[in-house]
Amino acid sequence: MNVLPDDDGDDPIQTGFTDLLFSMSGILILVIFVLALLNRASDMATAALKAQRDYAVSQRIKNAGDTAVMVSELERINREQQVVISRSEQELKKTHDTLDETHRKAEQYQAEAEETARKVAKVETERDAAQRKSESLNAILAESETQREALEGEIESYKSAKSVVIVAVVDCSKSMDELSDLKAAISALVDSMPKALERFQIGIVAYRGGKQAVLPVLTVRPYAVDYGASADRVQKFVNSLQAVGGNANVDQALESGMGMLARAGESKRQVLFLLGDQSCQEMEHHTPQTDAAVVGRVRAWANASGTDRRTLAIFTGDGTNPRAHDFFKQIGDVNLPSEFSVNSADMFRSVFNAAFWET
Repeated sequence: MNVLPDDDGDDPIQTGFTDLLFSMSGILILVIFVLALLNRASDMATAALKAQRDYAVSQRIKNAGDTAVMVSELERINREQQVVISRSEQELKKTHDTLDETHRKAEQYQAEAEETARKVAKVETERDAAQRKSESLNAILAESETQREALEGEIESYKSAKSVVIVAVVDCSKSMDELSDLKAAISALVDSMPKALERFQIGIVAYRGGKQAVLPVLTVRPYAVDYGASADRVQKFVNSLQAVGGNANVDQALESGMGMLARAGESKRQVLFLLGDQSCQEMEHHTPQTDAAVVGRVRAWANASGTDRRTLAIFTGDGTNPRAHDFFKQIGDVNLPSEFSVNSADMFRSVFNAAFWET
């Protein structure tokens, strides 16, 4: 079949092929455009993914940095808290130590206050006791003064005893409470005896616990002669005596007293004056024969030929020790001029009588 050209002279086949080419070109361009769009979309998607990845990485980096900062900040805060806690603990410890010290001082002050209160109470008790003793001593002194004044009227009748020496043997163990009577009696004696005698001498043996305090025999002169110096010496020694404990070694004290009288020189009359409340039974290695042996030696001394000696024994114990009572009674009965008494309050009268009593 022949194909004839169109009236306008164009070849139909060529025209169709050209159209096809145009169509194919359009399709190719469209495909290229689509591919370009797809590539663009891919690039954009890739860029978005990269941007998202970069953002995520940056966020992780930022978060990591924030975490490090946060950790550092937390560590800093923790260190500051530890410092504050440490300081608080130190302050708390100081507070506790201060409270403990305050409590300790409060207890110490309380103890010191209680001790002070006890001392004050003791001082007040001792002051009251001293006051009572002072009043008692003043009463005794007043009584002794009254007795002394009464006896001064009798002095002239005793002038035959021109010289008298007295040695007082005094128990100073704890049981003795009669030293105030002795002090009052000695005070009256050193005042009145020098007026009654041409010569008056006195010595003292204070004994306890195997020990002795001795005032050697001395001459007490009238006040007008030595202005009371000799009398003051005797009184000072007597006032220093205290009953503070120990056993009563009466046998040794009596031996000392008799020895002092023997060494006193020539005196017409000698008086051994024993004051106490225990016999020899407090001595170590004491036997029932000890008391009798001591009494025998005192009796032999008192009755020695050519002497004018006598004893005065004043027993200050109670009825619970009959053996001691009998011992003192025997000492006070060694010869006729000797005397035994249980009345320490009338000591001055007893000593005065023992010194001047005539057989």
